[in-house]
Amino acid sequence: MQRTITFTAPANGKMRDILRNRFSARFCTFLKGEEGRILHCGTPATGRTPVKKGEEITVRFLEEVKPPKTVCPLPLSVLYEDEDIIAVHKPRGVASLSTFGYESRNLISALFARNPHYNYHVVTRLDKDTEGVVLVAKSGVVHSLLQSLGGELKKIYLARAEGVISAPFTVDAPIARGEDVTRVVSVQGQRAITRFAPLKTDVASTLVAALPVTGRTHQIRLHLAHAGHAAVGDTLYGKGVGAYNSGQRLACYLLCFPHPVTGEKVQIVANAPSFFGEECALPLAEKLLSLF
Repeated sequence: MQRTITFTAPANGKMRDILRNRFSARFCTFLKGEEGRILHCGTPATGRTPVKKGEEITVRFLEEVKPPKTVCPLPLSVLYEDEDIIAVHKPRGVASLSTFGYESRNLISALFARNPHYNYHVVTRLDKDTEGVVLVAKSGVVHSLLQSLGGELKKIYLARAEGVISAPFTVDAPIARGEDVTRVVSVQGQRAITRFAPLKTDVASTLVAALPVTGRTHQIRLHLAHAGHAAVGDTLYGKGVGAYNSGQRLACYLLCFPHPVTGEKVQIVANAPSFFGEECALPLAEKLLSLF
């Protein structure tokens, strides 16, 4: 695959200044790394190349497409897409990546079946039975740029938590591997921080928003349970019953981040999670951003 961006210079100046005004700082740093990525009127250029207003500038990078071992079409709800990224609403029961038992029923396989011209890399992975927004890069370059965003990539989840929660709280508790697939709070683990805010309470549970400051496996579910408010239906850390990982009321609802190429703000809202109903609407997304 070849990603090519062509535009005309808006003013006279050095190439580096024109690129900085159009692309993100991270992408400009990437462009410095290999000769031939920047063309000025069809000729390889550098950041020092003088450019006149109206002259053509081309930015490009090449990458070999590597298809997954198994390709399987699945219905996909696309929330956002451009040449560099795609975001879909992942339903419960679909894996983000190819794992044992889900070599075909996963997002990478489904995306490649939909359009085989890109290398897809999951950026915000979700457990198989957690639904919501999953962000996917269409190239290794963009994947690397998104991974370097750190806290600039804001992920806000919604969860139905056991019990009544009346005030915001933060859990700062290290997470380590437990037995089998579980995780445990342990001083020997890696530091993990999650911020929670209640949105709506009923007799037995509370709809909460969660912002994971760090990104550990099962972090939100484990931190809720550690605080005495496990996710409703959670079979690993709560009172849920049934098959492993089959029923936690948890969804990634909102992603907000600077575009890895242009630097422009991107905000992606999930479809209404299957277990929340009328509480999920665009005004809720704005409220969540104000909370965190």
